Amino acid sequence: MEIWLKSSTRRFRLPVLPAEYSVTGERGDETVNINSIGEVDLAGKRKLRGVSWSCFFPYEYDSSYCEYGNLKSPRQSAEIIEEMMHAGPVKLIITGTSVKFWTRIMSFEWGERDGSGDIYYSITFREHRTIAVSSSTVSADGSLSSGTSADTTTQRTVPETEPITVTVKEDGVSASAVSRQRTGSASGAAKKITKEDGTALSKKEQANLPKGLNLQLTGYNPLNKYKLNVTTDRMNGATTTHTSYSGKVHGGGTGRKF
Repeated sequence: MEIWLKSSTRRFRLPVLPAEYSVTGERGDETVNINSIGEVDLAGKRKLRGVSWSCFFPYEYDSSYCEYGNLKSPRQSAEIIEEMMHAGPVKLIITGTSVKFWTRIMSFEWGERDGSGDIYYSITFREHRTIAVSSSTVSADGSLSSGTSADTTTQRTVPETEPITVTVKEDGVSASAVSRQRTGSASGAAKKITKEDGTALSKKEQANLPKGLNLQLTGYNPLNKYKLNVTTDRMNGATTTHTSYSGKVHGGGTGRKF
């Protein structure tokens, strides 16, 4: 298992894994009291998830608990976390788990305890969600006077999906083949294919992937620019609305499965 923090400007891997971490999730349910029935619950949407742990930044390398060598100093590590906390959303990745989502660092407390030079810290993350706003175009022709008509058409394009993780099932396949099989068509292929932790694939790796490798596909549209068209006709005071769809929904292809 590895724990990575990624911001828009830098990446940081924890030098020591925490003994434990916790992930919290809640629903936004409400309860109301109705005179003739009594107390009832109203289902709500899920709330933002939270992740937290406590650990330390080591002053010296020790193979029994350090994840890698060439460590940054404990104070440098603490300063990196503080910089990320104030810079904006941070992607939290705990490999081998479902924790792979954008967060904000809500609290970061650190300090020295025993004179060893190690810095002990506690950190808390809260899930960050973005609101996708699709672009719309509206056109109107003609007048609204009696005996004439006017058409107003609105088109909305489905936004790209969140990144997904795909595991390679066979040796020797290419990254583009994985993308095509997962998204269903060449036009819907991922704009970016990386390893699970976000690191780039070399040209050799792109052409010949090993079985069991986890890939991250980013920026694809599985609906292949699927559009909703709403047309409103107004004639002699009457209004008629027509709904149609353009584009195709592509399913997975045949051949290798990923």
